Amino acid sequence: MIDLKHCTELGSITKTHGVQGQVALHTNSFENIESMEWVFIEQDGLPVPFFVSEFRETTAEMVLLTLDDVFNQDAASELINSKVWIPREALSAAEPSLNLADSQSCIGYTVIDQQLGELGILDAILDFDQNPLLQVKNGRTEILIPLQSEFILDIDDRSQTIRVNTPEGLVDLY
Repeated sequence: MIDLKHCTELGSITKTHGVQGQVALHTNSFENIESMEWVFIEQDGLPVPFFVSEFRETTAEMVLLTLDDVFNQDAASELINSKVWIPREALSAAEPSLNLADSQSCIGYTVIDQQLGELGILDAILDFDQNPLLQVKNGRTEILIPLQSEFILDIDDRSQTIRVNTPEGLVDLY
């Protein structure tokens, strides 16, 4: 069974659509959806795999999903309010996931800079509008790193590390 700590939450199912079993997924993360062939839908606290046979964007935050084995409105209505997840390894390797909710599961990971080596342990994600920050602690020192794709190189769940490339001089400020 898959551990949801190793998955990225895409959003949640908010309603059914039509009578053929389609569901509406509310999400803020469309870039993760483009390549998904299957998802985990949380039911009774457990991740249940579903194959995605079709998806269609309807608004900036809503996607209609057609799932294999969900053939009618009754089956689809049982999925309302369920969270939808995708394993991180299924995401594009070219761009690490920077979803804020997903990043919360990385707290406790070791942060390693490409040039400077180990910076410390990720202590928190600070959610500032338009500029979320990684709060890294090293003893009494606190380092703040912007949570942006140009600085985050890799998130490795197996080794529990986050590789970063901080701008020159940023770490010297601390």
